Amino acid sequence: MTDREHEILKIIMEEPMISQEALANRLNIQRSSVAVHISNLIKKGKILGKGYIVNQEAYAVVIGGCNMDIAGKCANPMILHDSNVGFVSTSTGGVGRNIAENLARLGVSVKMISAVGADEFGNVILEELKQLKVDTEGILVHQSHRTSTYLAVSDETGDMHVAISQMGIVDEISIAYLEQFDMTIEHATCIVLDTNLKEEVLQYLISKYNHKKIFVDTVSTTKAIKVKALLDKIYFVKPNLLEANLLIGREAAESGEANLELLHEVAEALKARKVVISLGSGGVFGAFEDKALRMETPEVQIVNTTGAGDAFMAGMVYAEIKDMPFEKAVKFGMACSIHNIEQRDTVSKALTDSTISQLIEERM
Repeated sequence: MTDREHEILKIIMEEPMISQEALANRLNIQRSSVAVHISNLIKKGKILGKGYIVNQEAYAVVIGGCNMDIAGKCANPMILHDSNVGFVSTSTGGVGRNIAENLARLGVSVKMISAVGADEFGNVILEELKQLKVDTEGILVHQSHRTSTYLAVSDETGDMHVAISQMGIVDEISIAYLEQFDMTIEHATCIVLDTNLKEEVLQYLISKYNHKKIFVDTVSTTKAIKVKALLDKIYFVKPNLLEANLLIGREAAESGEANLELLHEVAEALKARKVVISLGSGGVFGAFEDKALRMETPEVQIVNTTGAGDAFMAGMVYAEIKDMPFEKAVKFGMACSIHNIEQRDTVSKALTDSTISQLIEERM
């Protein structure tokens, strides 16, 4: 949509009975121009027709990073300071982007807000998302910053020896940039954030939209700390046990403990309305209101663990949109994670809601 169409749609959402003449006066433009903009909004499916009935299809808005991942693996024992024969692969990634793809493959309507460069990697990311029918209108194409890139080099066993991360473009997702998507965020069924965003941006989003269902992926211990003071405004958070202990100020040494009493105490201290703590191979612990559950991981054939957490988060968002009870939602999220672990790709190309339902029925 154009800036003017965004402006008109915002007013219509707030005042659905407003006339075209009143809209024209409010915006200081001709009534004929208003009619053209409204006609365009109808064609784009944003307005359903006369009477300004707004299309309120349930959707998730994902705000976070988009990366291009480059992985190199030596074919023989690594020789430092020299050229090594091996294999190089590229794939799209980024926590926010991965969650958006998972949601799209599950059949959820998704709008993505992020930033990429005006380069080949950015074009690949945008094209992939568009093919998945993810709304990319909120993705900034920056003319001077390069697309976020993560380069990792592993030895012949697959053990990573060095990695280089170039992700400065994420900082271009500023408060000023986000303000133009206020109505998109406001009318989302679920808002998904990853902590690659700047701390001030996370504070802005979580504080402004705390009346909404905000899902936060903590990403890592160094990035999770950005939301420590905002936990009581978050609807759902999914840290691992180490991140959870950090967020509530516990000593790191206690992170190895995973008894039910401690887990319940940690979950309660996190303050978010819904909490799922990842215990790695030990499964998950979930808490919501007066409900608490420990769910063990069934037998899994591990192929690739990268992206399992992103799949879990997408499963929880899907379950929320489908209004699943908490225990069923956690089971669905875990099933998405298990399915992903058993695939070669970071985001499974075989992921569908029916695939996950079948996995739950057969193995959980």
